[in-house]
Amino acid sequence: MRLMLRSTLVRSCVTYKDLAVTYRRISGLKKVMRVLPQPVVVVTSSMTEPALGTVRKGVTCSSFTSLTLEPPTVLISIYSQNIINKVIENSQLFAVNLLSDKQLKEGMHFAKALSSSLSEDQFSEIKYTSGYEGLFYGVLYLF
Repeated sequence: MRLMLRSTLVRSCVTYKDLAVTYRRISGLKKVMRVLPQPVVVVTSSMTEPALGTVRKGVTCSSFTSLTLEPPTVLISIYSQNIINKVIENSQLFAVNLLSDKQLKEGMHFAKALSSSLSEDQFSEIKYTSGYEGLFYGVLYLF
C-alpha cells in the first residue's frame, strides 16, 4: 500500500511581530527538548461535577513526544481506563506539566494507581495554582 502526501502552498500575511513571537515560543521549546533525555510529565485536568464540585485529576505520563514546533504539538498516551479520560472528555481541557528535576514528589504522587472514583482528591497533598487544570508551580514548560 502506498501513502501519497500532497502539500498545498498557502499564502498569508505575517507581520514581523508575529514572527518574533513564534520564534521565541519555538526557541523555548527547543531549548527544553534538547536537554530532556526522557521527559516525565503530569497530565492534569478538572471538571465540575454537580454533586462533588470541582474534580481535579492528574496522571504521570512518560509517553510524551514533541511532534511539531509550529504550531507547538505534542503527543501523550494515557491508559484508556484511567479516570482522567472522563475528566478530559467532560471539560475538553487539559494541561501537560513538564516536570523539573525538583518535582520528583509530584511525579511519584501522580504515578500511583487511581481509584475509579471521581471523589478521590489527588491534589490534597500537592501545591498547585488555582487554574482549572490544577497546574504545578515550578514546571519546566507547560503545554
